[in-house]
Amino acid sequence: MTTRDDRSRAMIWLALPGAVALVALGVVVGRAQVRPAVLNPAQEVAPSPGATDDRRIAVLEQELRRLRAEVAAGAEERARSEGELAGAPRDVEQETELDPGEQERAAAAGRLEYLDGLSQRVETEPRDARFRAETEPALLRLLPEHLGPDVQLNDVVCAASVCRVTVSHPGSARLSEERLTNFMLGRGALGEMSVQLDVREDGETTFYFLRGDG
Repeated sequence: MTTRDDRSRAMIWLALPGAVALVALGVVVGRAQVRPAVLNPAQEVAPSPGATDDRRIAVLEQELRRLRAEVAAGAEERARSEGELAGAPRDVEQETELDPGEQERAAAAGRLEYLDGLSQRVETEPRDARFRAETEPALLRLLPEHLGPDVQLNDVVCAASVCRVTVSHPGSARLSEERLTNFMLGRGALGEMSVQLDVREDGETTFYFLRGDG
């Protein structure tokens, strides 16, 4: 809802009580005009004008009831809207007060979901023969060269925008930071590709190499 809509609605609800008062005044004045004609027996009142006044008063009373109902409905809607708006900051506040452990678990879950998405891309994307011919030989040469002779390449697959390489290192649960740094600094032509690591399995690391335009 726009600010102009909010302002218009606010003006309508502010105007309704005044309208109710005017209608109520009309009812009172209408009754005051009719009563003297009834109470003064010396004055002759034509049936038609009296019936017209009664109908007018009935219409005013009906309009008064309608406006009162609209005012009540408007008050209820405003209260509900204010309650919803007041509740929004509390929701934001609750989100900012998440337990650090929960934040860490949520971040880890998001990371695994992202890596699973990369693996799915490798399986479902069409193959790019040229990209594969340029990239796979470099992977097969540079990874063993910089990670060490005890690291085995188990799987090398390149799709259109991403390559997946799984290496095993049974001598250690994780590749050392030194080995990873040596590879990142000496990866040559692969330097234009971003690298993501999946280390959820002990003794195994999965590399994802993403093309610059992928």
